Amino acid sequence: MKKLSLFPQTAIHLLRQHLKTAHGAIVLCGLTIGLCYLPIWLWDLVVRAVQGSTGLVLIGGVLYLGFGQLWRDRHHLAHLIPAEEDRLLGHLLIISGVLLFPFSGRSCGHRRRSGC
Repeated sequence: MKKLSLFPQTAIHLLRQHLKTAHGAIVLCGLTIGLCYLPIWLWDLVVRAVQGSTGLVLIGGVLYLGFGQLWRDRHHLAHLIPAEEDRLLGHLLIISGVLLFPFSGRSCGHRRRSGC
């Protein structure tokens, strides 16, 4: 059997390590749904931009400003420990988003079938 390269071993190790806790499983579930929907959302933004919508430019600007501030404060943010209420609120937001995602009018091809 072939030995896995360093990247897959590290990824598998991190996956196993984070699935041991409820927090890791909840975050991984939300991340999976988000990454599955990302190409659909980006394609929709590009199609609308070609049709003349300014959404792509506005979202790009907001992302630039938001990620710029997070990047500047990354060392300080890495040492913060969230309060238990904040963690619970984050878990509730992720779980509700994951559970409601299939019922979203814009999820995974629903718009294509409905003719929107």
